[in-house]
Amino acid sequence: MKWKRILLIFLIALIAAGIIFVIFLSSIVKYEIEKHSEEYTGRKITLENLHINLLTGNIRVDKLKIYEAKSKDVFFACDKIEAGISVHKLLASKYDITELKIEKPLINIIQKGNRFNYSDLIKRFVTDAKPSPKNSKPAQYWVRNLEIDSAKVVYVNTAPYNKMEIIDWDTKIPLIAWNDPVYNIKTSLALASGGKLDGDLNINSNNFLYKTKFNLQQLNLVLLYPYLKDYLKVKSLDGLLSADVALSGNMHKPEDIAASGVINAEKFAIVDVTTDRLTSFEKMNMQVDSINTKNNFYNFKSITISQPFVKVAMYDDGYNFQRLMTSPGSSTVDTAVTAYANIFIMMASYVQSIIKDYVANNYSAEKLKIEGGHLIFTDYTHGDKFQYDLDSLYMFSDRVNSNKSRITLDVHSTLNNSGSLKGTLAVSPKNFQDMDIDCIVSGLLISDFNPYSKYYVATPFLNGVVTYSNKTSIINRKLTSKNVLDVFKIEAGKKVKNKTAMNIPVRLAVSLLKDVHGNIHLDIPVSGSLDDPKFKWGKVIWQVIKNIMVKAATAPFRFFANAFGGKEDDYKQVNFDYLQNAINTSQKKTLDNLAKVLTEKPELKLQLVQVTSRQDEAEAFALQQIKKQYLNIVSDSITTQLQNRIDSINNKDSLFNSFINSKMKSGSSFMSVQEKCIDIIGKEKTDTIVSAIMEKRNQAVMNYLTQEKQIPANRLVVSSATDQLSRGQAPKFVINIAGEEAETKNEKSEIKNKE
Repeated sequence: MKWKRILLIFLIALIAAGIIFVIFLSSIVKYEIEKHSEEYTGRKITLENLHINLLTGNIRVDKLKIYEAKSKDVFFACDKIEAGISVHKLLASKYDITELKIEKPLINIIQKGNRFNYSDLIKRFVTDAKPSPKNSKPAQYWVRNLEIDSAKVVYVNTAPYNKMEIIDWDTKIPLIAWNDPVYNIKTSLALASGGKLDGDLNINSNNFLYKTKFNLQQLNLVLLYPYLKDYLKVKSLDGLLSADVALSGNMHKPEDIAASGVINAEKFAIVDVTTDRLTSFEKMNMQVDSINTKNNFYNFKSITISQPFVKVAMYDDGYNFQRLMTSPGSSTVDTAVTAYANIFIMMASYVQSIIKDYVANNYSAEKLKIEGGHLIFTDYTHGDKFQYDLDSLYMFSDRVNSNKSRITLDVHSTLNNSGSLKGTLAVSPKNFQDMDIDCIVSGLLISDFNPYSKYYVATPFLNGVVTYSNKTSIINRKLTSKNVLDVFKIEAGKKVKNKTAMNIPVRLAVSLLKDVHGNIHLDIPVSGSLDDPKFKWGKVIWQVIKNIMVKAATAPFRFFANAFGGKEDDYKQVNFDYLQNAINTSQKKTLDNLAKVLTEKPELKLQLVQVTSRQDEAEAFALQQIKKQYLNIVSDSITTQLQNRIDSINNKDSLFNSFINSKMKSGSSFMSVQEKCIDIIGKEKTDTIVSAIMEKRNQAVMNYLTQEKQIPANRLVVSSATDQLSRGQAPKFVINIAGEEAETKNEKSEIKNKE
């Protein structure tokens, strides 16, 4: 039976070949993979060991390495891969991996703009993959008990350069099946820069709905620093972020999210290139009750920020934040690539998409609190450095609700270590432009603002404490504001040289505005439309204050009349009659008013400048003297009765004119009665007499104010003007009120203007 012998030998050979194939299968597969890997994958693949057991379905790979395309750099590596396959199901074209364990895998991801170092693999195996026939049945597969142990991912972004390492990444997936779209993933990982994450993810591959609950512990924000540099030229970014959050949504609609949980951040700080701290906070806590962007409600249990800090500096070319800002992709870099590579830009785009599609008009917070806030504002634009410090800033509201008519925020703060701010801000949740403000600022040192006062009005303040209250209502962009300014014990310093300052006599205005206690009280009502481009709230208030100061300084007599009673003219001048050299009752009234002003405003000085028409005064004197001769009056003392007799003589009286003509030494043609009288007495003598009368008037006024009213002589200047009044005007004293900084030439100029 020769053919049986041949068949037996063939079977033995076939079995032997099968045994040999099984024995050497692992080596053969390993050889083929390493030899043809670049041909089929575009990358070199090496294995230290490969074991395949066809009988049990167990596969083991040791020291697997996949290299970068045409490079000796490793793209992927792992210590060991173990898999179990149900062999008998393979015969029915069913792929059942009973377990899959990957130990210590390492993957290096490199991003260059919108391309990654695995983009070639996607193009080879995904983009170029041929679609399955329409009527073909789906492949039946199961991956059970997938476990990734101690994975490491190294991510490198080239522009901006950043390197991030995920370490100790463990992941478990109980089942991935062709007929079950739901994946349950449990994962935990840590970052080399600091931070740990534990989470559970449930995702449906059919509708892309997901649910996740994760716990993030102290993620070090330093890993975001390279991306921040696309926006700010800063030296460092620090902070720790923690969160315990439940989140759900649709991966195809990332703006539709629902979330709840707690988010914490601490020790946050941004330091600029000059090592100045720009902004920071010690701790932030957000307790999210429920957020649902699709259904438009945002409910927070509490939002608390502890010890926030902001440093704002103003320079001639802008603010410090503007100086530090840079535009991503402003150079030769493709902006689309930069945007794709910068997480801040992607996050901004994500937030914008939410804002675009959803209006947050249903929100609430049981508690909103900012405590221990600190703001430092420095201004270098006005020559001298101005710095203001808002410390211990506290803001609180337990009434944040979009369904209420008003959201009220209580605020208080320390101002520059001396003053305090306390008030409330109430805004309409339907329109944040509708608001009510009620605040009081007290204990503010006016000298803190000397850099501004020196710049604008060339006057520093030596002393003064400010209290300011403001009540403002804005409805439909119509503003109504009541402002009350009180300055206690204010004292203005001497003017400084400054070409930028307005020409306002500040010390005079301050002296005029102060009451007897040295205080200033101003009521400043403001109203207007916010739609008016010329209307600026703060500018209007300061313009009103400026106008008050200017009016007080340029129209002090009206101010005195309002403050002390009487008419404005009662403070402007003291009127005298020709030849009068003593003070009567009417003149005393005016001088008494001036003495009252000087008594209540000790910083003011008073100048009385006598002006007259010397020609009219000389004619009056000469006419009186000739009439006395005509009436045979020899007494130098002129009583009222004698004056009445003198005045009863008419200048046109024929007998009187004949008497004058008889006294004339020369012809009297073409001369008035007054001129004839001066000629009879002598012009030189009349001029001397007029000067003496004017000097007596000066002395009478000086004596009355210093002796009768007890005004210090150093606060008075009584003099005669060199310029004369026009003919026909009676003599008078022109009054000038000045602060201590007034110069004589300015005072004389003001006197001329008044004349």
